[in-house]
Amino acid sequence: MDGMLGKRAMGILQAVIGRRDPNRSPIAPDPATDILEQAVDHVETNGNAPSSPDGAGHTTEADQAAATRRELEAALARIFTQAADAIVTIDADQRIMMFNRAAEQLFGCPPSEALGSHASRFVLEPLLVPDPDHERRVAEVGVTGWRLGEVTPLTAVRRDGQRVPIDATITAVTVRGQEVFTAVLRDVTPRVQMDEQLREVNRRLEQALADVQHTQEVMLRQERLKALGQLASGIAHDFNNALSMIIGFTELLLSDAEEMEDDAKRRAHLHLIHSAAQDAAGVVGRLREFSRPTKSSAELPPVQLNDLVAQAISLSQPRWRDQAQASGQTIRVTAELGQVPQIGGRAAELREALANLIINAVDAMPSGGTLTLRTHLDDGMVVVEVADTGTGMPPDVRDRIFDPFYTTKGDRGTGLGLAMVQGIVEQHHGEISVDSEVGQGTTFVMRFRPLAEQAPAPAATTPTAKPRVRGLRVLLTEDAPSLRQILTSYLKVDGHAIEAAGNGQEALAKYRPDAFDLVITDRAMPEMGGDQLAAELERRGSKTPLIMLTGLGDLMNEVGERPPGVDLVVAKPVTLAELRAAVVSVTSESPAS
Repeated sequence: MDGMLGKRAMGILQAVIGRRDPNRSPIAPDPATDILEQAVDHVETNGNAPSSPDGAGHTTEADQAAATRRELEAALARIFTQAADAIVTIDADQRIMMFNRAAEQLFGCPPSEALGSHASRFVLEPLLVPDPDHERRVAEVGVTGWRLGEVTPLTAVRRDGQRVPIDATITAVTVRGQEVFTAVLRDVTPRVQMDEQLREVNRRLEQALADVQHTQEVMLRQERLKALGQLASGIAHDFNNALSMIIGFTELLLSDAEEMEDDAKRRAHLHLIHSAAQDAAGVVGRLREFSRPTKSSAELPPVQLNDLVAQAISLSQPRWRDQAQASGQTIRVTAELGQVPQIGGRAAELREALANLIINAVDAMPSGGTLTLRTHLDDGMVVVEVADTGTGMPPDVRDRIFDPFYTTKGDRGTGLGLAMVQGIVEQHHGEISVDSEVGQGTTFVMRFRPLAEQAPAPAATTPTAKPRVRGLRVLLTEDAPSLRQILTSYLKVDGHAIEAAGNGQEALAKYRPDAFDLVITDRAMPEMGGDQLAAELERRGSKTPLIMLTGLGDLMNEVGERPPGVDLVVAKPVTLAELRAAVVSVTSESPAS
C-alpha cells in the first residue's frame, strides 16, 4: 500500500464492507456498497481462492476467504489511489474522508493536510445542497442530494490559490447508517481553453463576416454607381445618335435649296426628323424601364422588322452617305428583305439597334465598301443580318466586342454602342452573334421569335378622322417659353383661344370664373407650381377641367398619382395627337366654332 493514503482507503473499505466471520451472523449488506463481498463470493464459487496451510499443514476455508478479501481490498485501494480522475469522499458535513493521488495533484495538497478539511477549501461552489424533492428522489433512485449522477461544471482552488475549471460527478452511499458522498473530479482546463479559443475564433469569424458584408455593401454601391454611369453614358450615346439624325436632316433642309423646293424630299426629311425625335423621347422612356422586369415579347406591340430596317437605313443616311462622301468614301447600302412575320418589340429601340450596327459598319470601312442588311426566316426564327466588307476583327477583339466601354476607335468611341445593341436584343428575348475575320468583313446576326398569331392586314377603308374639340378658351401655364410657344401653336391648330401665363401666380391673376373652358398647366414651375395652382383653383370652387403636363406623367399614371384639382395627367413630351386626345377626354361638350 501507499502509506497513509493506502491505509485510509483500506480503512474506509473495511468500514464499508466489514470483515467476514463464518461463525457470526451475517450483516445485511448495503446493495450500493457490496462490491467487495460480491468479488469474494465470485472467487470462492469458482474455486480460485488462494490457499494457506493451517497448523497441521492444511488450508482452512476461513484462511482462504481472509486471503481473498485482503487481496481484493488491496486491489480496490490501488484502483482508488491510482485512478486518473481525482476522487474525494466527504461526509454529510462536507468534511473530506478520502483523497486520492489524482486529487493531491489537482489541488496541490497532500492527503495528510486535506483529510478532515471542509470541501469548500478546494471547490468554490457547494458540493452538496439540500434537495427540495428529497423524499421522491430517494423513493425513485435511492439517492439524494445535489448534482447526484450528473456532470456539473465547478471551480477548483489549488493550495497556491490558482483556480482550475473541473467537471464533478457526485454519488451517495450509506455506510452503517451514515450517508457519505464521493465526488469524481476531472480537470477540464484544456477543454475550457479550447472553448475560449473557439469563442475567439467565432468572434473573429463574426467580425470577418461583418467586414465582408460591409465590403459587399460598398462594392454593391460602387457597382450601382458604375451601372448608373454606364446608363448615363448610354443615354448620352443614344441622344447623340438621335441628335445626329435631327441635325443632319435639318442642315440638309436649310442648306440645300433644291431639298426645300422638292416637296416630297422635304416631307421625307421632316418625317425622318420626327422619327429621330421620337427615338430620343423613347430613350427617356427607357429610364422608367431600367428598374422594371422586362416584359415578354408576347406583351410587346407587334412590329415589322422590314419596315424598321428601311427606316434605320434612311435615318443613318447622313452618316453613311453624306459624311462618307465628304471624306472621299463610297459606301453602297443594299437591303435584301425577305417575307418575315411580325415580332413583339418596341420600334424605337429596335430601330436604334439597327442604326448603331449600320454606323459601326460604316466606321469599319474607312476606304468604302458594301453594307448589306438582310431579313429571312431560319428554323422558325426571324433573322436580321447586318454585313459589311470592312476590315474585320481578330478573335481577341471579337470576343470582347459587346463588353461595355470596350472600343477599338480610341477617343472617338465610347464602347457603348454594341453593348446597348446587345441589351436591346436581349430585352426583346432575342439573340445576337457576330462572325468576323480580319480582312473578310463582319456580319452581325440577330434572331427573334415571331409572334404566335399574326394580325390580319387591315382592309382598305377610308380613314376615319380622329375626334377634335374646337374653339375652347384655354388658360395655358408653362414657364419654358419654347414649350409655351409650341403648345400654343398646337392649340391654335384646332381654333382654340389661348391666354398664356409663365407660372401659377400669373395664371391665378388671369383666372376668372366662367372665363375659360380649359386649364392646361405644367407641374414644375417657379413661384407656384402646377400642384399648388390646381389645389387653389379647386379651393375657389372652379369647375373648369384641368390638364397637367409633366415629364413624370407616365410614372404618375402608372401608380395612380393625381394631385387634387387635376382631371388628367399627360406625359411630356406631348404630341399634337396626344394633346388633342387629352382635350377631348376632359371636355364633355364644346362650344360652337
